[in-house]
Amino acid sequence: MDVLDEYVISLPSQQNIIDIFQGEWSSKLPDSLGIETQPGQAALFEDARLLWAEEVFGGFKDWNILELGPLEGGHSYMFQDRGAARVTAIEANKRAFLKCLCVKEVLNLH
Repeated sequence: MDVLDEYVISLPSQQNIIDIFQGEWSSKLPDSLGIETQPGQAALFEDARLLWAEEVFGGFKDWNILELGPLEGGHSYMFQDRGAARVTAIEANKRAFLKCLCVKEVLNLH
């Protein structure tokens, strides 16, 4: 199979973006989005550990955050959603980096 022989024939959607890596996801996107990741079971976009840290530190509003190894961008999403001024996420794994770009597009991360 040639990579240039892969086409999407359905209407444009956010699900199409996520499906580029179908079968490779570790994380589960929030249910409210209605977008399915496969097999994606880790709740890293709703991670209780980050909620705990938010409570301990008194929130992340206006913080500048450096995230090393964001995997698929779940914590980046949570930081931005909780008011971080800037999240700089650095991912060394090529496929994880590309998945982060997909998540950035789907969730309008900056």
